[in-house]
Amino acid sequence: MSSNPLSLFAGRKHLGPLDKAVISSYKSRINFLRTIMLQEHIEELQEIEDRLQDEKLTAAERIVIESVRQMKEAQFYEFLGVPYDDGTNENDKLPKT
Repeated sequence: MSSNPLSLFAGRKHLGPLDKAVISSYKSRINFLRTIMLQEHIEELQEIEDRLQDEKLTAAERIVIESVRQMKEAQFYEFLGVPYDDGTNENDKLPKT
C-alpha cells in the first residue's frame, strides 16, 4: 500500500465529486498540519529571543543560545522554502554611509 493516499487517483481521466472531496480533505489536513508546525517554529524562536534578553546570561550561555537560534532560524527558513542568510555574505550588505 502506498503512503500517499492521493496516489490512488493518479492517472485517472475523470474524478468524481467524492474523489474530489477526498483530495480536498487530504490537502486541508496537510495545510492544517503545516500551519501548526509554522506556529511551533515561531514560538520556539520567540522563546529563544526572550531568553537572549536576559542580562544574567554568562558569555558562554549567550554563545550557545545564539548558535541554537541560528540553527532554529535555518530550520525555519528551510520550512518556508526561503534561502537562509546568516549575515556572513558581504555582497548582501548595504554600504555604510
